[in-house]
Amino acid sequence: MRPVASIAVLSIGVALVAVSLAFWPAWPLGVMGAVLAISVLVDRRYRGRAEPPVTGWEPTTEKFLDEETGQVMQVWYHPGTGQRDYRPG
Repeated sequence: MRPVASIAVLSIGVALVAVSLAFWPAWPLGVMGAVLAISVLVDRRYRGRAEPPVTGWEPTTEKFLDEETGQVMQVWYHPGTGQRDYRPG
């Protein structure tokens, strides 16, 4: 998820918590907002990704078009760990 979208989801979660504090019968909204905000903060998919180490990675023959960016992506494979990485290429 892009940083702007994660900030928007986090803001919605915080707003739901604030509404539930101001208007007590809306406490279920606060619970849902708290769960939403915590999930954005905890889930690794919403954080930036560190670059994988350069050594040990091998390019594969797999390529695909990333619909979000419009770039052709090359699949790289690390035989030691079994990890796959997707890089523009």
